[in-house]
Order: sequence, then structure tokens, then C-alpha cells
Amino acid sequence: MEKKSRKKFLELEKEDVSPKLDIIFVGDNEASETFIEEKREAAERIGFQTEVEKFPETVGEKKVLDEIESANKASDIDGVLIQLPLPEQIDENRLFEALDSDKDVDGLTPKNMGKTMRGNPETLPGAVEAVDRILEKELGENGFEGLEVTIINNSNLIGRPLSMVLSEKGATVTLCNRKTEDLEKHTKKADVVVTATGRRGVLEPDMVREDSIVIDAGYSLGKGDIEDKKAMAEKTTFCGVPGGIGPLTVAITMKNLLQCYRNQ
Repeated sequence: MEKKSRKKFLELEKEDVSPKLDIIFVGDNEASETFIEEKREAAERIGFQTEVEKFPETVGEKKVLDEIESANKASDIDGVLIQLPLPEQIDENRLFEALDSDKDVDGLTPKNMGKTMRGNPETLPGAVEAVDRILEKELGENGFEGLEVTIINNSNLIGRPLSMVLSEKGATVTLCNRKTEDLEKHTKKADVVVTATGRRGVLEPDMVREDSIVIDAGYSLGKGDIEDKKAMAEKTTFCGVPGGIGPLTVAITMKNLLQCYRNQ
């Protein structure tokens, strides 16, 4: 994926173009800092530019909205990424409502989410497209019909858009959240389980079917949601952390930045 982005960049370089990504980061979440650094390094490798606008944990919502408005208007900024999660005093929906959809690298503005809901996504969050690509490689393009999928995450960044994408392909999707009772009941019946909570030990090998597909998309200080990776790999087709969807997610973010450049 990154090689494809590099090839596309070389084509752009002939036009003296280097797409620029503005990353808006609020607070001091260590996992977020890691993600941002990975994106900056990937951008540098393929000749793209990045700029990080960092705000303290206690920043008021208006200051962040002002930065989004400034980025929307800036002719030298091609894409904007609002790093999640955000502190509780900031309304995530307001930020994405304010963001120009043509500069939305994660596909989370109401316009872009609406396209995904209607089965015609233009830009998907990197982790969502990464999971979809991994499953498509494992199952084939027509392997989703009738598939039982359980997703342990109901966020706008992963769970909800992923459920839309997989449902559109014919899968039956169950979304689980922190209040889900008897999680094992939902994971045991699934052909595919995707977990992305950032909480260690949320999914154990005895909670899934043998020969199912398990994708760990969680991240916390270099580790995923699944502690016993060896046992999970012996029982299932397993994609874990580190590695796993991470590098692919970053590469897709670069691809999305290219798309945002073309949208301008």
C-alpha cells in the first residue's frame, strides 16, 4: 500500500506537489502520540508533509474549532486528521461538522459518513479499510455473504463504519459495547471477531470458535486487546498487535491524503 502511495507521489512530484496533512491533537494520550509519529514517519518516507497542531488537555472547544476553520481555508493544507479520542469537554460531532469534507482524511464528517451509510463510501477511516482489506484477502470478494461478524467497538472511528461496510457486503454484524452483557455469547457464534477497545484481556481464546477469524485492532502502549496471542493464533486465523492492521492503517491514511489533495 505504501509503495502505491509512493508511486502516486512520484507522479505528483512531476507537478511539484507534496500533499500536506494537518493533524489536530488534543491532550497527552500516549497511544495517540504513537499513532501520530507513525503517520509522520510514513509521510516523510513518501515525500508528504505533516503539521501537528497540539493543544493541552484542558483546551476549550472554540480554540480547536478555530484551528479547524483555519485549516479549511488554508490553501497549503490538503488534508486534516482530528486525532481521537478527545477530552470530554470537546464535542467530537461539532468538530467533524465544522471540518471541510474534502479535507477529511478519516471520512468522519457527516457528509462522508452519510456516503458510507448509503453504501457508497468515498473515504473510510484507515482502520476500517484495513480490516476490510484483510478480510477480503482471507475470504475473497464474495466471501462475506451470510458471514456472522462480531465487532467489540461501537465508535464512529471503527465499529460503526466497519459494520456499515461489512453489512453492505452481505455479512450479519453484531456491534458490542461496554454495556454488552455476556460478550462471549456474541463472540462464540461469530465467524469473524474484531476487537478494538484498548483494554487488555477483553477477548480470550475460549471466547471464540475454533477456525474463526480474529482481528485485534486495539492498541494501548504497544499492546492489543488480546493477551494470550499464542493460544489465539493456534485456535484461529489471527491478526494481532504489534504489526497486524497498524502499518496498513497508516498507509491507507496516506492514500486518503492523496485523495483529499485530488478533491481540492
